[in-house]
Amino acid sequence: WAVVKADAYGHGAADSAGAALDAGASALCVVTAQEGAALRSRFPESRILVMGPLAEGEEALAREARLEVALSRPRIPDGLRVHLKVDTGMGRWGMAPEEALALPREQVVGVMSHLATADEEDDSFARRQIERFREIVAAFPGVQAHLANSAAALRFPEARFDAVRCGIALYGLSPFGDDPGRHGLEPVLAWRS
Repeated sequence: WAVVKADAYGHGAADSAGAALDAGASALCVVTAQEGAALRSRFPESRILVMGPLAEGEEALAREARLEVALSRPRIPDGLRVHLKVDTGMGRWGMAPEEALALPREQVVGVMSHLATADEEDDSFARRQIERFREIVAAFPGVQAHLANSAAALRFPEARFDAVRCGIALYGLSPFGDDPGRHGLEPVLAWRS
């Protein structure tokens, strides 16, 4: 899944989304409902996931634009396809596993979390988060599971589950702050003068 938040990290959201979809991405990820709605007119049939919490009054916009939304709190808005964001240790925007397990499943199309330290040298915490997530996923058979960001997609094959949410690596930058070529990455943008 292509993360095109923040105007695709300054690369142009619509152009980057089009290139990613043409190259085989099966979904687009943004942070706000406004970002998702802006992409909807250009990509009417694509899956678009809003990963950040909806602001006051954005539920209607998300419904109208047919966006999928990540839920960090255990309240499922009417008429939206949702991904339950479960906190596996990062401590940012996520519900407790017990809260997720208690929710009705009719509108749930995904279960997700976010790795706090996938880009750090010490991988012990990331591995604990992956195992916690695996336990949660087992309770949601048939629901799409996604955990890996760019760093985890490159470093932890076991974190890939059903989809990966690649961001910075899509643009040819290393999530580890080293030479992108070490990971087979090539920058997609260059400035020449």
